Amino acid sequence: MITINDNNEIEIFNIVPVYRGSRIIKYITSASITDINLVSDRLQYDEKTQRGYVDRKAKKGKIESTRIYNTLNLLEMKEKILEDFFDGGLLTWNVRVQNAEDAKAVCEFVPEENKIIIKGNITLPDSSQRHMVIAGLKDFNLRINPSSYCFPLAISLYTLAEEQNLFSEINGEGQRASKTRALFLNNSIKSALLKEIIHETAFKDNVETVTGVTHNKDKVVSFAVLYNSLFQRNAGAYRTLNEDEVKEFKSWIIKFYNELIIVLPQLDKHTKEERDTIHKSTVLESVPLFYAYAYVAKNLEHEVHWKRKLIKLATTTYKAGMWEGEFLSLENPIWHNTIAFQNKAHNWKIVNNNRTQKFAIDIVLKHLNIVNI
Repeated sequence: MITINDNNEIEIFNIVPVYRGSRIIKYITSASITDINLVSDRLQYDEKTQRGYVDRKAKKGKIESTRIYNTLNLLEMKEKILEDFFDGGLLTWNVRVQNAEDAKAVCEFVPEENKIIIKGNITLPDSSQRHMVIAGLKDFNLRINPSSYCFPLAISLYTLAEEQNLFSEINGEGQRASKTRALFLNNSIKSALLKEIIHETAFKDNVETVTGVTHNKDKVVSFAVLYNSLFQRNAGAYRTLNEDEVKEFKSWIIKFYNELIIVLPQLDKHTKEERDTIHKSTVLESVPLFYAYAYVAKNLEHEVHWKRKLIKLATTTYKAGMWEGEFLSLENPIWHNTIAFQNKAHNWKIVNNNRTQKFAIDIVLKHLNIVNI
């Protein structure tokens, strides 16, 4: 339980101190959604111990400096809290101290009441995105009880340097698997199913299973991109796949991917140098297009002449204004400022987010004359 006392100090009950010698380095407790919202204005995001800030375009083209976060992750976490299982992991606070000896000046331990009194503000060495989601839940009509929906909470008493080290330990190299690796090592039904599919298609040996990065390798796509394009809760083409549909789905998607690679042979195995050339000239290996391929598969599954439609990805000349050329060419204006944006060097870079995925899905289905079902 968390309260604010008459001195505007934060009191946290039911805590367990963690000692290192005679020094208390942190306290372990739990906090509810209600508790966290009560003190949300005292939880500070400090770029010196976090991912920092980035300039983002706000309303009317105004550029604002905002903390770095992943919008999709925020949406997924919110939906899991509202509708599904969400563990949430350990929330992490730090009551920053100048040195170990002055901890009592900012955080008083009252053992007889099993509580601490925090006299200042709190920084977030980790879990800032989870806090953003939890703070936003106060605007929803929750089916869950926010006073009893709790998260484990660690409250550290670290200096700035120690807090930076904590962030590095939690988020640094080798400490957390990439999403690709986490999904690949996952033993869920869908992850296991996708491994079988990859093994039985021409994508075998072409899928990156360690990191999410493929541009500096000879791989075509990451395991996470394939998984999410098919099964992701919000955007995956087969997100509602039922157990009794698995066998039919597997048979079809193997057939589809094999034909896709025949139609678009650039998706087959190539060297890193060949991959670099492909990335500079076409969008066909981009993440948004893999979402589009998944939706094409979904909507062609029961069409007799599905191969005739699929081949239009490679053979049909596309017109956009005065321009005419290959549909998937990066020179096609349809991709400019929709999924591809120029950097300062005037090179086109593909952007992957919910909006670009939806655009790619819609334009590809339209080009192939497919109605999304």
